[in-house]
Amino acid sequence: PGIPLKIVRTDLHLVLVEPVQKKSSFLRTIVGSLKLWNVSIFTGTLRQYLDQGPPPSDLMVLRALRFDEIEEEAFFGLKPGGKAILYRTEKMDMPSTDPRFRVESEKTFSLPMGHGNRVISVLSRAVTA
Repeated sequence: PGIPLKIVRTDLHLVLVEPVQKKSSFLRTIVGSLKLWNVSIFTGTLRQYLDQGPPPSDLMVLRALRFDEIEEEAFFGLKPGGKAILYRTEKMDMPSTDPRFRVESEKTFSLPMGHGNRVISVLSRAVTA
């Protein structure tokens, strides 16, 4: 989801984190072909990226990940008040959500041609935790 976001928000500095080398190579090709500036690609997991010590972000966009499996990474990867935007197939399970995060909104929509539903969930990291 990072490339379309960068196309509409050229002011963003973007780091694409992709654990699969083949997909990372594809992302590099697309970023180069589209001549997108301030986009870097890290081949590895979110945990591996954060272990390098980058500063916390204002925004994190995640696709096809279970939030409960990356809550720690999201907490340390986001600034207080930062937002995590999740692109998923189901709504957040509210009781199991880490209290360090608050679900701000969720929007469900149908994909064209009967390809199922998707949910965009916006979570906010607590300012104090």
